Amino acid sequence: MLHILLLATSLPLTPAFPPEPVGKPVTVQILDGYFVKNTTPIPPTGMAALILKDQETFDNTFQKVPPMGVRRPGTPATLQKSIHLPENAFDSHVILAVATQAHATAEYSKVHVSRTNDLLRVQFKSSVAHTNHLGKVDPKSATAVFVSPLIVMVPAKALEGVKSIEFHQEGAKPVVIKP
Repeated sequence: MLHILLLATSLPLTPAFPPEPVGKPVTVQILDGYFVKNTTPIPPTGMAALILKDQETFDNTFQKVPPMGVRRPGTPATLQKSIHLPENAFDSHVILAVATQAHATAEYSKVHVSRTNDLLRVQFKSSVAHTNHLGKVDPKSATAVFVSPLIVMVPAKALEGVKSIEFHQEGAKPVVIKP
């Protein structure tokens, strides 16, 4: 009886996010400088997990952020250069993405992709807690709504034999999808 009590009291202390990345690391490229098109459906959880295997699907989901302002000659560049999808990327890569809908823009950190047997895991931390994700948004709401992407370019070879992909935001239950 005591062992059941100890198990029951220790479960809430188990972190929802593994303290260290699990599995063999996969080399990836994180892309930025894109926004999610408003035609992209976001599920009721407020977070869409996506696998994009061709340029047309990518273009229907994301659009480049337009440059801000005009830079005069001789003035320093104040904006960091964006990392965009290379030409012919889909010849050898697949895009894994997360689109988070919330009342604030999400910034992602601690992005780690690893593989264990037939599971590919994308672990990340978001500045927007999963409890603040929005599903359906009231169209009459005066509060701004943002959809923030995390776009990861993964070698197609890393997905060979993978049966499921797990998107795991720190502190949240993982979202598992089939490739």
